Amino acid sequence: MLGATTKKVVKKLKLRKVSIEKMQPLNGIFFEVYGRMPTYSEWHYWAVRYLTDKGDWEKLRNTMKYYKGKGISHPL
Repeated sequence: MLGATTKKVVKKLKLRKVSIEKMQPLNGIFFEVYGRMPTYSEWHYWAVRYLTDKGDWEKLRNTMKYYKGKGISHPL
């Protein structure tokens, strides 16, 4: 159980070290796909996906479109 908690903390720390400018496109891409601004939990989910998995805004946009098309919601 301790390992799971530590892993979440590490991800949060990683996200804090990222500059606001680097994450600037996230809101616009989310709005383009979903037609609204993200909640904090949605923003955090997609920010972590960008930083740890995608690393490219076009890949993230395509993943968002895939999730929306399939009716998949991210874990809150």
